[in-house]
Amino acid sequence: MNKVIFILIIILQMSCGDLLDEEPPTRPRKLGAYFTMSDNKPRVHLSWDKPSSDDISEYHIFRSMNNSSGFDSLTSISKSNQTYDDTTVSWLDTVYYKIRAEDRSTNIGSFSESVYVFCYNRIFFSFLFIAKRIVATRRSWCISCYR
Repeated sequence: MNKVIFILIIILQMSCGDLLDEEPPTRPRKLGAYFTMSDNKPRVHLSWDKPSSDDISEYHIFRSMNNSSGFDSLTSISKSNQTYDDTTVSWLDTVYYKIRAEDRSTNIGSFSESVYVFCYNRIFFSFLFIAKRIVATRRSWCISCYR
């Protein structure tokens, strides 16, 4: 009887091996960011392309306030979103972002490329424009850079 149980356990383990997902999802592509305002409050809008993996469960968003320090976890969002608005930024911040995906088996993929955004203040830039004798015709404009 013990041999039969042992053989059944071995067969069961071998057949379940294909069901185990140990492969992490591919990393999100084309991470982009831009600074905007809503209700006179600064925010950074992030967007990215979905990874090619078909079993994504959520995205982890990381942020850093300077390029020389590590990134801290900002939030996690569901797989149905490929955008996020960071409303915790302040005027004149330079903020760096990167993201990674997690699949249903809790495998965590590699980080995306990082992106940074300078959160400008319209008054600050208006002063610069006047000082340089440049007339700004647009109310706001975007500064974002990809690394």
